[in-house]
Amino acid sequence: MGDLLTSRADVRDIYSGFAGEADDGPRALRPGPAASARLPVQDGAGYWDVMRLYDYLLVCVADSSYNDHYTLPIRSPEDLVSLRFVAAGGIGLHDAGPNAVRVEKGYASVLTLPAGGDYDLHIHGRERLASLTLHLHAGHLARVMGMEPDELPRALRDIDRPGQGFHHLGMRLTHGMQAAVRDIVNASFQGSLRQRYLEAKVMEMLCLLVDSVETSEQGERLAPALRRSERDSLYEARDILIAEFAEPPTIDTLARRVGLNRTKLQRGFKEVFGTTIFDFCLARRMDLARELLAGGGLTISEIAETVGYEHATNFTAAFRRRFNSLPKDYRRG
Repeated sequence: MGDLLTSRADVRDIYSGFAGEADDGPRALRPGPAASARLPVQDGAGYWDVMRLYDYLLVCVADSSYNDHYTLPIRSPEDLVSLRFVAAGGIGLHDAGPNAVRVEKGYASVLTLPAGGDYDLHIHGRERLASLTLHLHAGHLARVMGMEPDELPRALRDIDRPGQGFHHLGMRLTHGMQAAVRDIVNASFQGSLRQRYLEAKVMEMLCLLVDSVETSEQGERLAPALRRSERDSLYEARDILIAEFAEPPTIDTLARRVGLNRTKLQRGFKEVFGTTIFDFCLARRMDLARELLAGGGLTISEIAETVGYEHATNFTAAFRRRFNSLPKDYRRG
């Protein structure tokens, strides 16, 4: 697997054993310090912990903040399943095509990354990121839990199969998931004791995930599996919103333009992209606003108008809610 975080040799050692075929033998912890590394954030504060618990399971714990927007190119040389649980901040990921996912505070994402894919990972600057990310070889989610594949809920079983292409399932963190992420981020264990602790907490998190998805399916709160034509329509809707985010169409208008009913559009958009249509447009507005503020060529009123706000005061309030900073302070920083 490519180096997700840095070019440092110690991290390459961790990832080198993660690429290629996973051992078919019984689960065993990777021994010793060569299986883990703590990476201090160079342009900001905090750290990333990277640990290879098994040949087919890589764990990344982040408690960090960057001074500026951070973009990291990553590669998936084989089919991978990435699970992200975000307790603070947000993480975005997109490829060179139409596929994009944004995981905000209080949400989880289960994402299949097809073999050979190149992606950009995006982390907002000037806000704390607290998250847990698990990377598994596709087809090993049930294995790491000691289950048979057909024991997984349908939605997870479908994602965990190799050869699925880019596939995404988003959901809110349950209270148990949020508590588990906070426990992991705040834990002070070191060395082999930290490995044992992470193994237990990762298993807890996976159990909470399976239980949440299973409960949703039993309660019929997850939409039925999307047909290919419906998924194509959702990507078309996403592309329309990218082009028209400053003045987005209404839900009903967007639904008519892509040939879906209102309910299918809203539920399907959340399932595929892990966010609501409103939050998707807001994120696009705020990301562009930060870029324009950093560029320094426009006044705050002009930036507000560019990203779709008639009044600069409304823009300032929205910017502050999202980034805990006023636009003028962000520009000075």
